[in-house]
Amino acid sequence: MHGPVGVVLEARVCEGAVDLGLVDDLADCLMVLSYALEGKAPIFTLAFTGACLCAAIYALLIESFPFMVAEGIWSMVALKKWMLRSRAEP
Repeated sequence: MHGPVGVVLEARVCEGAVDLGLVDDLADCLMVLSYALEGKAPIFTLAFTGACLCAAIYALLIESFPFMVAEGIWSMVALKKWMLRSRAEP
């Protein structure tokens, strides 16, 4: 395919490569689902923590550093919340 100035654009697909957009979509879906279920059990708060970490790693890979910092902060807050809730429950 040729771009507007005649530059040839080609897509390269590596075997075993993971589509980063898919990783982001999965992390987002897991974040929303676990956040919605957070009141049911502390494990959903921990799942939210993991989803935030996945989103932060995704942001690092695409070099979106403000998003990486925001997701990193969310993951730390969620981890602290999980630690407090898991201690409080018998």
